[in-house]
Amino acid sequence: MENALAQRAWELFHENILLFQKASQAYKSILDHDYGEIFCIGEHCKTVFIVEIKVGDKSEWGATPKASNTEEEANQEAQALKHKYRFISELRIVTRKMRD
Repeated sequence: MENALAQRAWELFHENILLFQKASQAYKSILDHDYGEIFCIGEHCKTVFIVEIKVGDKSEWGATPKASNTEEEANQEAQALKHKYRFISELRIVTRKMRD
């Protein structure tokens, strides 16, 4: 009985990691394609900092939904994510220009 429960807990853990990974990759895709036309080039733009994440060696980069106004805020967010979600293998901060 204990082995079956441990096995199910392990399966649920991995399923949730996969869902987390897929959601972050989907969000990054939305940002990359700028479907909401929130990003811009030129005047009337502000720089925002976005934390991108990678889960495992072979996964694609994903993005978190929070945009920070400073690089320091983004670094703090990245460290909090790394501490909370230990399965994240890599983090990076990217900049984007967003409409004011």
